[in-house]
Amino acid sequence: MAQQEGEAPLTDDEVLANVFTILLAGQDTTASTIAWVAYFMASHPEVQRKMQEEIDTVIAPAAMLEDFDAGDALTYLNAVINETMRLKSVTPVLAVEPNYDVQVGDIAIPKGVVLSLLTREAGLQQGGNSAVDVFDPDRWLTGASAASHHRAGFMPFGSGPRLCPGRSLALMEVRSAVAMLCRNFDLLQVKDAPEVEEVFAFSMVPRNLRVELRRRG
Repeated sequence: MAQQEGEAPLTDDEVLANVFTILLAGQDTTASTIAWVAYFMASHPEVQRKMQEEIDTVIAPAAMLEDFDAGDALTYLNAVINETMRLKSVTPVLAVEPNYDVQVGDIAIPKGVVLSLLTREAGLQQGGNSAVDVFDPDRWLTGASAASHHRAGFMPFGSGPRLCPGRSLALMEVRSAVAMLCRNFDLLQVKDAPEVEEVFAFSMVPRNLRVELRRRG
């Protein structure tokens, strides 16, 4: 856009700096998403077993996802990731500020007013056959739920022109890490561990999350 407006193009150093920023900015949020997936896997053994059965079918005898195209066949694992992001979005709030006065429907928004967008709330209203607050990956597979086809209400990476540019990279990293966990380990809840809590700072992260990884036989 800057080039189209007659401004100087980015230098190689500027391109490198922006790519580096994207990679670093997604590190914590991606790690938190993987942590929340691990939490749900340990909390729902039946879900974990279905994930492992799928992984064993798709990537065995490999120990990890070596062919990224094969990740598209991990239908259930991807449903688990989507359901995790619906319930435990690491960016449940986005702050935006208009550069000029805008009208959104019946609402006039003056230039410079900071808006806090509750991006998780829309996804929590997508029910289907299960209650909205229930962890149910099947809601992404049956087509019975609005969450499986009305993607506008599912915004873990934002939406529109401000969609997170690191979305594809983050999903690839989460899918690869979770596939490796499923293939090699059983994830178990730690006995007498404190209740897991949500903590929101720059992003939303789990606190008191303790999971035991036991190598599969």
